[in-house]
Amino acid sequence: MMLAHWQHPKRPSVARVYINGIPGLGRETIAYFERAGFGGRGVTLLVNEDRFYDDVLDALVEAGILDSEAEMASLTLDAVLARQGPSASPVVSGRPKTAVVPSGSGPAYRAQEVAALDPHSIPVPDPVLIRIDHREPPALFDALADIPNVQVERCELPMADLEVNERFVIERKSCRSGAGGRSDFESSVIDDSKRLFFQSEKMRLAEDCVPVVILEGEPHLFQQSMTPAQVDGAISFLVTVQRLNVIVTHSVEHTAYLLVKLATHDRSGLGYVPPLRGKKPSHPKDQLAFVLEGLPGMSGSLAKRLAAHYDTIGQICNATDAELLSIEGIGPKRLEGMRKVLG
Repeated sequence: MMLAHWQHPKRPSVARVYINGIPGLGRETIAYFERAGFGGRGVTLLVNEDRFYDDVLDALVEAGILDSEAEMASLTLDAVLARQGPSASPVVSGRPKTAVVPSGSGPAYRAQEVAALDPHSIPVPDPVLIRIDHREPPALFDALADIPNVQVERCELPMADLEVNERFVIERKSCRSGAGGRSDFESSVIDDSKRLFFQSEKMRLAEDCVPVVILEGEPHLFQQSMTPAQVDGAISFLVTVQRLNVIVTHSVEHTAYLLVKLATHDRSGLGYVPPLRGKKPSHPKDQLAFVLEGLPGMSGSLAKRLAAHYDTIGQICNATDAELLSIEGIGPKRLEGMRKVLG
């Protein structure tokens, strides 16, 4: 295990100590120390996948870099580097490996919440059918097993990797590093065969089907040869040129959750009636304008002008035509539409 000190080239206060070669974990696991705050002491350990936090911590204790998790409150980055001695890598400036956001710190990365998603928790009121190609990982089939009203078939599919309700055809591409360092997604884009685009074109031309590509894992972080701009270019091509739907999932288990959600929404709807408009206001005048805005031909500004003249819907209903026509923006046609609704 090797420690590497990274320093921001323009901001001296921003520094990290990366932990490389963690026993038992692959290159896709990124872990580092950073300062806990603006004070002189205290460091925080960050791991891009929370499920490996304890493994990284145990490896650090085993290597003698930490005595315990509690000790981090009294350490500095220099003290961490000193624990490894002269074998620590020198300071490197430039861009960090990746931006690691702790779980729960914002909407960009909520690994714990995603990992907790369970397809068995989704109510499935009507029977649905999910077909999985026999070459797909057994973990996907196992994650979908024994869910009430979900029929899962493992078979040889003529096109794509998955089918949902005999209507959605889905190509699943793993974005995690595989054999040779490249992910399935990356290989399918940059290999000479360009098989992802060949497969997606077949899906697009299929009759009475909704074509979908699932990118499983973070497509921008774990590619060996493709830059983030090239990843975006591939996704843009799939969406704009080939007219496919592209969905990103976090893991095999998350893909299973999404498949059940997709199948249920397709067969049974959302399960609730979505609101026609956004958050309802709390002030009485704003509430009146909110209701009026739903009338035929009623703009937001006109609804507010009406609310400035009247306090209730009843007052507007009882107003004479002459009174309503005197308000700017209300003409004979608009008044006729209002009367049809309000009486």
